[in-house]
Amino acid sequence: MSLVAGATLLNGIGHLANLGQFVEIGQGQAFQREQMQWARRAYCLDSRALRIDLLNAVKEDVRDHHQTYASRIDTLLLVHTLLLTFALATLQYSDQFVPVSGCVECEENEHPWLVTCWVYAVSGILILPFWGIVMLIWSKLQLDHWLEDRSQRPALAVQACDSLAERLWGHFGRAGSLSHT
Repeated sequence: MSLVAGATLLNGIGHLANLGQFVEIGQGQAFQREQMQWARRAYCLDSRALRIDLLNAVKEDVRDHHQTYASRIDTLLLVHTLLLTFALATLQYSDQFVPVSGCVECEENEHPWLVTCWVYAVSGILILPFWGIVMLIWSKLQLDHWLEDRSQRPALAVQACDSLAERLWGHFGRAGSLSHT
């Protein structure tokens, strides 16, 4: 009887050892699940940091382009302002070049089209620089309005990134979205 009891006891201890292995497997599975959750969180944080870095790079690039185009417009404004100043100075000191209708031996009496060309040239040197200045100021205002419009709507960019992230990484849920920052 003692031999059977000893065998039963050893058999029970063997089953307890197997039960310990099952508990160990369960603990390993729980630890692995926790590690996967932490890895998923780290991945979401890394993807969020990458998207934020990309948005910052795009923002800086847009500002640089705006500054480049604004400085080009400023240069053209300076040139057109100087042209208008010289045109006004030309008009002020051009009394001796204005066609006179009372002169008999003058060239403009023999060729009346010269007077027409003179009037168009003088009106051109006055109107074109002024029109250029007006259009450049309008262009600069439109450029500034564009930059303000883009810089006041960062929430749309965040929503666009969130929708893209949800389409690409939808199985991770909303844990990695930018709108939760």
